[in-house]
Amino acid sequence: MHKLRSKATKALNCFCCFIFLFDVRYIEYLTCVFICSAYEVIRLKGYTSWAIGLSVSHLAQSILKNLKNVQPISTLVKGLHGIKEEVFLSLPCVLGSAGVCGVINQPLKELEVQQLKHSAQTLWDLQKNLTL
Repeated sequence: MHKLRSKATKALNCFCCFIFLFDVRYIEYLTCVFICSAYEVIRLKGYTSWAIGLSVSHLAQSILKNLKNVQPISTLVKGLHGIKEEVFLSLPCVLGSAGVCGVINQPLKELEVQQLKHSAQTLWDLQKNLTL
C-alpha cells in the first residue's frame, strides 16, 4: 500500500509541475481548441436548442426561486477591471429574485485583464456608431 501511495504522490507532483509549465502560447492554443469544439458540436448535431432551453430554464429557476446561483449573464461592466466604456459582457453573476444581485469579482492575470478590456473596447467601437 505504501508503494502505491508513493507512486500516486509522485504522479500527482509531476502532473502539478506539468500544469505550471504551460506557456502562454499553449494556453492560447487550448483556448482556441475549446472554442472551436463548440462549433464542431453544433456542426455534428445540427442544432443547439436543447442547450439554450436548459440555460433559460436554469435562469428562470434562479429568479423564480431566489436561488442566488452563479450564472454567466451579460451585465454592465463599466468600472470593473478598469473598463471605462458602458458595455455589457458575459460575466459570472449572482442571480436571484431581484435579478443580478452581484458580479463575482474574479482575480485576473494581467493578460486576462488586457483581453477583457480589448473585448469591451471592441464592443464599444461597434455600439458607439449605432443610432436608435
